[in-house]
Amino acid sequence: ESREGRSAGMGPRSHGHDDRLMPSLRTRTRYQEIVLSGSQEALEEADPIRPFHPDDGPAVAALLADHGLCLDGLDYTRWTPVTLVAVQGATLLGLVQATVGLPYAILTELCVRRESQRKSVGARLLQHMETILRLAGCPAWVSYAGEQNEMIRSLAERWGAEETGKGVAFVRRLT
Repeated sequence: ESREGRSAGMGPRSHGHDDRLMPSLRTRTRYQEIVLSGSQEALEEADPIRPFHPDDGPAVAALLADHGLCLDGLDYTRWTPVTLVAVQGATLLGLVQATVGLPYAILTELCVRRESQRKSVGARLLQHMETILRLAGCPAWVSYAGEQNEMIRSLAERWGAEETGKGVAFVRRLT
């Protein structure tokens, strides 16, 4: 049975969500092509949010370093999809990255330039990312924020995210 048949409500649900609420396969596939190709035209017309391009790498690395978010020895100039950036002219304002999967996606980064905070940049980045996650069939996302990061905690709570409790982040370096 085709996925489009299930989208029309003619078959079983997949992954525990109602496929009839999802855009058609053609719409999802086209949007994913735009995001994965790094095409700017489709996403940048009305909003300065677009897919990460390798040329953004140095600016992203500098932004994260400025905010103290880099781990020693890792290359923050290279990013895999799905990574979105907010730009204004030649200035990188922020980024968000997610690892797409089921039963949930993981938001791995969300960072906005200090002078651009409280101007809806983080909310717009998150809004675009949630659109992509919905198109990919993700029913939820999880993220980690340090206990002292009130900006991210506030944004997540305003967005309707629920705190799961205290936790610890781990990193394992693969050499």
